[in-house]
Amino acid sequence: MRPRRLKLSLNEFATLPASLRAAPNAVEAVTEVSVDLGLLYHHYYMDSYGVAPPSPDPAQFEYLRFLVDSAEFVFLGEGLGRSSGGKRNRSMELGQAFCRWFLHEHLDVVYFAPIEDLLDGQPKAEFDGLILARSAEGDTPDFLCRDSGRNVTVAEAKGSYAPSKFGSAKFREWRKQFDRILVKAPSGAVQTLKGHIVETAWATESNGRATSELLVEDPQTPGDMPFSGEQTPALGRAIVANHYSRIFSRLNVPLLSSALRYRFVIPDELRFGFIRWACLVPPFQGRTFLGGYYANSGSTCQRAGRSADIDDPLDLARVSRTFVGIEEGVASTAVAAARRGLSVFDRLEPAVHQPRLPSGLSYLRDGSVIGPVEFFRPLEVINL
Repeated sequence: MRPRRLKLSLNEFATLPASLRAAPNAVEAVTEVSVDLGLLYHHYYMDSYGVAPPSPDPAQFEYLRFLVDSAEFVFLGEGLGRSSGGKRNRSMELGQAFCRWFLHEHLDVVYFAPIEDLLDGQPKAEFDGLILARSAEGDTPDFLCRDSGRNVTVAEAKGSYAPSKFGSAKFREWRKQFDRILVKAPSGAVQTLKGHIVETAWATESNGRATSELLVEDPQTPGDMPFSGEQTPALGRAIVANHYSRIFSRLNVPLLSSALRYRFVIPDELRFGFIRWACLVPPFQGRTFLGGYYANSGSTCQRAGRSADIDDPLDLARVSRTFVGIEEGVASTAVAAARRGLSVFDRLEPAVHQPRLPSGLSYLRDGSVIGPVEFFRPLEVINL
């Protein structure tokens, strides 16, 4: 899947990331970015799907067939869906994937947790004395995020068929969402969280726009002092735990997933069975991952000591099965955190960004990987 270009507009950025500079020492931002559709789908898959397997194949961006065959990100016809409700829902889901992709690729955000998960239906939640609370009725931002430096940020994702202006009523209303979240330190001081609004405005054949556009703004929540991930790390740890909870639910390890999401301790005598796989292709050749593959029937299948079964080796049109996994070291850290407490996540270092990967293989800095099962070889059953 070749990358697709989108127009980029930024507003209120105090510091411009190096990847968005027009030149190494420039203060001007680039006016367009390219999105790798495999990475976009990786974020979409981790954010949108629950425990049920995707259909038909998580390594294939399911909206690819709705895109115009060009270097620009443009949808065929009128876009995704015919009814206004269907278009709105699909636009929201894909907008969230673009938000995650942009923050991951350009703003060093590695971990994402839906705010609703951390509040879990309550007006407030406590993290070692730190309070996360809704301060007013109405919509709140979508995500709490943590970057590789343990900084916590807030993100709001939007998808639309017409780009908004930064001074428009829509952006003013979206900024108000950040005013409805408060983070209060154990001392009682309200801490300010940096935030991001990421709107993706879709281009379609019918609206005649040349390409889709990302509009990104850099607001913040109300507060008296900047949030300190070093002094109050519990919120950041909860974000990381929630992030991995969603991954392990997709790897069919429900008890580990629940322990990380709801932050309860698992006894040492309970073990988790995984299949260890070796990756066969650079840049991960020889590295081990834990996971399994999705068969064409939609069931998860894991086998040790042999290659994945092929229904009909003579059928060159057969659909490849897709491996979904996580780096073995990351999985071991997550299991240790579920047994000994979330402070174990403090020793977890995000993976190095991989700019060039074989076609069909996607890898995020959280250690998760999606790709053709032929790129991996099952080794053995292990228990963590």
